[in-house]
Amino acid sequence: MKISAVDKTLGTAVIGVLEAFKSMVSGQHGRFHRVVVQNILKNLCAYAKPDSDCQYSMQKFSVDNISMALRTMYQTDNLIGEDMEAFLGLVLQFSKLLCETDFIEAVNGNGIGLRNFVQKLKLILKQANSHRTEASVHPGIRRSAIEQVIWMAQLKPEPHCIDHFIDC
Repeated sequence: MKISAVDKTLGTAVIGVLEAFKSMVSGQHGRFHRVVVQNILKNLCAYAKPDSDCQYSMQKFSVDNISMALRTMYQTDNLIGEDMEAFLGLVLQFSKLLCETDFIEAVNGNGIGLRNFVQKLKLILKQANSHRTEASVHPGIRRSAIEQVIWMAQLKPEPHCIDHFIDC
């Protein structure tokens, strides 16, 4: 497959800014910057053309940074805020770029564990579905959490793995 000049330029540009984005995602530049950068990264992952330099760069970035995104998402107390919406979307897009082994290694490598990660997703969904939350406030929370659950259930379709998702 021939890679266009635009793809090469975009891939080079992506590589150049990813490290700056990494420090912003960690929160060093404030909450607003973190949310904006997470959304940019999420869109870069989602819309990178298959087999392009941009997609390759995003896959590498995903492997290198999903642990940090998972850890920060897991530790965030505000389950229905703007931060959580951005982190869920980013973790979902990172997950889609990874193979099963890399994803499971990232979840287990943080000391979170798959079961605890699923419990966090269930807690987020429960809070988002509670009567205290308007559906229109952060609709991406529900969508991303449900898509993550579906992606994980497809990843490990064995009955004992799907049991984790009961009552989601």
